[in-house]
Order: sequence, then structure tokens, then C-alpha cells
Amino acid sequence: MKLNSEMYELSFSSDKICTIYDDNYVLLNKTMPVTDDKLSWYIETIKRLKEKGVNIATIVDYRLIPGTTNKYRNGKIQYTRGVFLEDRAKGVSYNSESVYLNLRQDYDFNDVIQSYLKLMISYVEELELRANAPQEVYDKLLLDCQFISQNGLSIDPKPLNFFFDSNNGYTIIDVIPVSEGSNDLNRKFFPSYMFSMIFGYGKPSLYVDFTNVGRMPEELKQRLLNAGEILEAKIVASLRKYGFSENVIAQEVEKNRFKYMDDLPSISLEDMEDYVAQEFMKKKDEALKREKTNQSDDLIIIDI
Repeated sequence: MKLNSEMYELSFSSDKICTIYDDNYVLLNKTMPVTDDKLSWYIETIKRLKEKGVNIATIVDYRLIPGTTNKYRNGKIQYTRGVFLEDRAKGVSYNSESVYLNLRQDYDFNDVIQSYLKLMISYVEELELRANAPQEVYDKLLLDCQFISQNGLSIDPKPLNFFFDSNNGYTIIDVIPVSEGSNDLNRKFFPSYMFSMIFGYGKPSLYVDFTNVGRMPEELKQRLLNAGEILEAKIVASLRKYGFSENVIAQEVEKNRFKYMDDLPSISLEDMEDYVAQEFMKKKDEALKREKTNQSDDLIIIDI
């Protein structure tokens, strides 16, 4: 596949960094994380990694965009934005999504609950899919990250950069260069990265004035817990297999558990709408009282 003029114009005229072209390719309008003089090395290194079996999205073709070069140090360092045709990673990556209610707005609370439940069910179902993947998938993800680090690159550990598909396992995108001499995973921080790339930022929340009022039915809460415990065990097994510190693993397990454990009371689907509406009105009344109190404190009384 070659980047043709139609593809170039489609991406160039878009205000999005990533434009889905078809089932197999995406178009990226961005500056790559390397200087122009290292761009060919960067693209070829990713291709070699893919050829050696690493699950990584490769850049198939590209064109630099005239007039978009940024120069530094009297022109010795420069970056140019381009349109890049890249393999489309199969599957799903996580974004941080929650529902936020503003006390100064009015809401249809049935719509609010449906939006929140849609996010929560999607998160639970994705964790269940990942939990059903064999242990070998998690071993390979760790080894792929290791192999990338041995070739002058590194993962960017944001959850959005790791796509899971039941047939393909985990595909890595948006790798970044590392300093010379670095040729191994950071054994102190990688366990944290691995939990993050697999669990994302955690279960969605429903916020009213910065207070989480999100609740789940008991059945959904139990599904989330079951999937989370299975995934945790598989991640720990991979980390232990490849010699990561037991202390570091234990610390990261503890820090990650909020993503699938929920200590909040369960609630039925039938009661959820009324509960959120009541919490919203309670918070709204509290805010109005604070506002009146502040206004009273601002009054200046002068005796004549």
C-alpha cells in the first residue's frame, strides 16, 4: 500500500491526528518523536521489529508536509510534521472516560444513568475478554516490550498505545526513542506500566461536583472483580517468570486494585436513577447554601 494524493489530502485537511482509512490502515497527521535525520532509522527499526515477530504497528509510507519544519539550535535539530500511512492496530485500547455532572445544568437522569452504565459495561466486558486470553499473550507482551527496548526504542506506556484483540493479542503503537546505552526494560517501573496498559486508568465514575456517586448492581460488580483478579494473576505470573522484583510486583498489585475492586454499596438498576437524582439535588442545595453564606460574609454593615 502506498500513500496516494487522496489519502494525503484526507489527512492533511483533517483536524484529527489519527484518521481511520479502512479496516487495515490509519492516516496520521503528526510529528514523529524523532528528528528528521533519524526518521528513516525510526521507521526501518519498527519494520524490523515487526518482521521479527513483535506485535507493533508499522509505518507503511509517508510524506512530509512542506512548511511545517520546526528548527532548534540554529537549525541543527529539526522536526517536520508529516502524513503517515500506518497499520491499523486490531482491537481496543483504553481511554479515560467518566460522566461529570455540573450543578449549574439540568439533566435527564435516565440518560445520565444510561451513559454511565454503557461506559461501565464496556469496561467490564473488555476486561473479561482480556482475562480470557491465555497466559502466553501476557508473556509475549512483556517480551515484545523487552525486545523493543533492546533496539533503541521504548514503549510509551499510555493505555491508548496498547490495543487488545482476542485473535491478535496486544499490538503496540507510538513507540519512542531512548537514550543511547539503554537496552533493557526499566525493572523498577515496568510492572506499573504493564498494569496500566492492560487495565487502563480504571473503571469509569459518575461525578457530581467532584464526588463519585457511581454505583453498580451486585452482578456487574462481581463480574468486574472476577475479571480483575484473573488478569492480575496473569500479569503477576509473567512478571515473576521474567525475574521482576517481588517487592515491586506487590506494590503495583496493591496500587492497581482500585481499578477493579469497588467498596461502594451496590444498587439495583431500578434504584440507580433516583439515587443519582437525589445526590445531585443534595449537592446542589449544599452549593446554594455556601453561595448565600459567602454573599452574607461579603456584606459590610456600617453603624451611623
